[in-house]
Amino acid sequence: ITGSLLFCPHCGTLLDLPKMNEDTVTCDQCGHLEPSSSYNDIKIVTRSHPDAFPSVLRQKRKTQTQTSGDALLRVKEKCPACG
Repeated sequence: ITGSLLFCPHCGTLLDLPKMNEDTVTCDQCGHLEPSSSYNDIKIVTRSHPDAFPSVLRQKRKTQTQTSGDALLRVKEKCPACG
C-alpha cells in the first residue's frame, strides 16, 4: 500500500491510506466512503523529465560561460539621445 494514491471519485480529493483493519476510507472533503479494497492491485507509474533532477556535472556544463578573444564587446554607433 505504501506510495499508492487514490482520489475521491466524487470530489477529487486525495484520500488517506486505509488504517489496519479498516474496511472503508472516509473522504475528508465530502464524506464519501471508499472501500479499502480499492487500494488493492494499484499499479503506479511515474515519469520524470530528464531536466527534473539535473546532475551536478550537467548543471556545471550549462552554466559555464565560454569567452574567446576580447571579453569586452565594442560597438561603433552614436547614441541617439546625446550623440
